[in-house]
Amino acid sequence: PPPSLSEKERGVGEDALATVFLAKVTGDLYFLREEVKRYLSQAKLKVLPEKNYPSEAQAFQQAVSDDLERSDLFVQLLSVVPDERPSDLPQGYSRCQAELAQALQKQIFQWRAPELNVAAVPDAEQRKLLSGEHVQAVELGEFEAEIVRKATAPRTPPIVPANIGKMIFV
Repeated sequence: PPPSLSEKERGVGEDALATVFLAKVTGDLYFLREEVKRYLSQAKLKVLPEKNYPSEAQAFQQAVSDDLERSDLFVQLLSVVPDERPSDLPQGYSRCQAELAQALQKQIFQWRAPELNVAAVPDAEQRKLLSGEHVQAVELGEFEAEIVRKATAPRTPPIVPANIGKMIFV
């Protein structure tokens, strides 16, 4: 794969409006992922990861978790092609990333092509992933715009009741 542009070259840095975790994809989606990455960067969003992850399961999970902690949203592109499932990561990289995002209670945005017939996908695990509750079967441009809308929406502060009463610490 060609090298990614640095944040400075993309015009994103300290002034990023939000941070988006853009999950690792299968090879058939590499160029679509790069397109999404450019779109998000142009919208002044910081996109993680900034470097490739190790392939060993424990190191991969730790690196993903570290980046997810720094992220506001989790974004994942899915296809009919099943993910690599090494023996030390039997659920595969795609499901692992999604599970870690869910465990960290991140907002999850998953995409698949609207014309994809999920019922015809031969791999049962991939069918399950493609039909998950967070998967959107929409045009890619619509999906990108939704991510930017959510990432840049004003954050609502937690509601604190007006008459809390007095608190005494002993």
